[in-house]
Amino acid sequence: MTKLAYLLRASIILAIVAFVGGCKDASKPQGKSPGSARAGDVNVLLITLDTTRADRLGCYRYAKAQTPALDSLAAKGMRVDQAFTHVPLTLPAHGSLLTGMLPPEHGLHDNARGKLGPEPVCLAETLRSRGYRTAAFLASFVLAEQFGLRHLSSGDMLRAEKASGSELGRRLAYDGEIAFMDSQVQRLLDFLNARGLRERTLIVVAGDHGEAFGEHNENGHGPLVYQPTMQVPLLIALPGRVEPGRVDTRVVGLVDVAPTVLAMLGVKPPEGMTGRDLLQADPQLRPCYGESEFLLNSYGWAPLKSLTTRRWRYIQCPVPELYDRLADPAEARNLASVQPKVAAEMKSRLAEMLAGMKTREAAAVTVDPEALAALRALGYLGAATVQRVRTPPGERKDPKAMMGVFNACERASKLVDAKRYDEAVRLLAPAVRSSPESLPPRRTLIESYAHLGKYDSAVREAKAYLALDPADRDVLGVLGMALVGQGKHAEAVTVLRQGLRASSTTPGPAPQADPAKATRIRWSLGLAYGGLRKFPQAIEQFQIILRDQPKSYLAHYGLATVYAATGQDAQALLHARDAVKAVPDDSVRRMELGTLLVRLGRFQRALQQYVRAVQLAPNSPDARIALAAGLMAFPLMVRAIRLSIEAVDPKLEQAAATLGASRPWIFATVTLPLILPGVLAGAILAFAKAMGEFGATITFVSNIPGQTQTLPSAIYAFLQVPGGESAALRLVLISVGVSMAAVLASGSGRTFST
Repeated sequence: MTKLAYLLRASIILAIVAFVGGCKDASKPQGKSPGSARAGDVNVLLITLDTTRADRLGCYRYAKAQTPALDSLAAKGMRVDQAFTHVPLTLPAHGSLLTGMLPPEHGLHDNARGKLGPEPVCLAETLRSRGYRTAAFLASFVLAEQFGLRHLSSGDMLRAEKASGSELGRRLAYDGEIAFMDSQVQRLLDFLNARGLRERTLIVVAGDHGEAFGEHNENGHGPLVYQPTMQVPLLIALPGRVEPGRVDTRVVGLVDVAPTVLAMLGVKPPEGMTGRDLLQADPQLRPCYGESEFLLNSYGWAPLKSLTTRRWRYIQCPVPELYDRLADPAEARNLASVQPKVAAEMKSRLAEMLAGMKTREAAAVTVDPEALAALRALGYLGAATVQRVRTPPGERKDPKAMMGVFNACERASKLVDAKRYDEAVRLLAPAVRSSPESLPPRRTLIESYAHLGKYDSAVREAKAYLALDPADRDVLGVLGMALVGQGKHAEAVTVLRQGLRASSTTPGPAPQADPAKATRIRWSLGLAYGGLRKFPQAIEQFQIILRDQPKSYLAHYGLATVYAATGQDAQALLHARDAVKAVPDDSVRRMELGTLLVRLGRFQRALQQYVRAVQLAPNSPDARIALAAGLMAFPLMVRAIRLSIEAVDPKLEQAAATLGASRPWIFATVTLPLILPGVLAGAILAFAKAMGEFGATITFVSNIPGQTQTLPSAIYAFLQVPGGESAALRLVLISVGVSMAAVLASGSGRTFST
């Protein structure tokens, strides 16, 4: 998953805390209840621990753990030794925990790809109907009521105290995060003790899923359903009602939490709740059901379903798996072919369990684009997009066999975020060949090619992608941009107009309209119209962007380029100024503006932009080479232009004035034609100087092929390797040609001027 390794998601501490108060005011100190707590007087505190492995807590026999608060709860209450989640993802896991239903029954199978429908009844709803005050304090966006988990009253997003670097630095990162989380649990226990509420508060602590650290080639959670991500801690404590130090060794699921809480309160469970009361002496609890559709939804690979008993774990997939959990706790040896009768029995029990479920579909959910981006960044969604095109069931790949491809794509996504597109392409190209039906890696590959300026490759991959999913707005936008880069402006207009009409890319969650995507498409469309010299249409597209986003850099920059191309320099400079204001701290944009100002003849202002780009990104080779080239070449241009202006006979301008011409008209019709050869000569000399610069390039930006290498530095590099003489000779001939052109142009300028 795309998340920081070893971290408990974004907030370190509690994914959800629900405090259910009884009739008395919980904010005031209360005396301890004598004896056992009565059901009607019991408060309930439900704490869920995000991304927490059971085998990293001291009460689960981890010698290095620093979890005194959780260990104390286990000692004073009941620890479930074999508790499992049903989906190794936050939202569906909480769906089972709060409704007492399995994922097919409540309809949630993945994060943020749907919301809980109206039929399943959440724990808070049941308790509210019995007179309890309920509230949830969340540290995870995916658990908000937007996704159907009806807490009935939500507090602020939970904020933990900050952990000191020394506290966490002494331990492994994951163990340190769990230790810090434990300290926050202790804060809650201290509050209860200070208010005299501890003796009459039922405390339930449960993990929502675990975390893999390379087991079965999985890093994170979501794709697979093995022990590291499926086993979770589960603790239940209530003085006088739960025997201290009790250990339940039965196989238990999160689906059993809500029925247990209700039974301890003497509340009848709602209809449809299929979990069991754990405090009942029932040795025949059913096997634990598990599943993952994570890679089905994001890559089109086969879904996984599992069944876990005390001894066996069976995984239904294209290559079925059976593990002896007692003899092989690491689940390293697949016994499906060795124990065919056991495998067949487990398969039959799984099929029987599924057949007995009353299944539901998740309700549609709408998520704004910024929230979707945040969810993907935190690893709550498995890919940049949902797999719209589903491979037929019999042709779906086995996820365990494709984890190398998945991991490569995850690494590539991080490289793209870091703008290391070349490295991303090297990972994505073979991944796409291995799984051509998976759209997310193809999509990222297309975007990487476009960012690298490899437009031929981007166009080829985009057209292949659109053959599978012709309605993907994002890929249509990237294809249009690549076609503009190829100079195929008419085709780009057709594609981009289709992109504006296309539906959204994500079938569930349904995103709200994303203005950023529309902006990028309209900007590319404006560039395409500009390439066709349809300037009014180009201006229209940029102005549409400005209506919704008055400070859009892309719109202001696009208008500046169009006005510069049509000779409206005043308007071009106005929008160039607004573009600078829109991106004061973006070195790449400053570089673009510098180049635009050079086109407008505002060399001093262009130089200021290059200087500022270097200040913002001192390690950027593009900014430094532009500045170095500008500093060395601008004097030649300025000198040529100055000499041409000085050579203009003032009497010609005076004669035009006596005939009634205005000063702008005199400059346009008399002065400019006379100095134009000098301007061209200066530009060619500056270009030749920049191309031929050696000392400044080597000193300030080094000699990086394809990025900062100039002709002389390239010649020097070729001469340092055996057999490079022929390539160096070709570059020398090019240099001579450029130099001759510069000399001829300079000479023609001087002849005209004199």
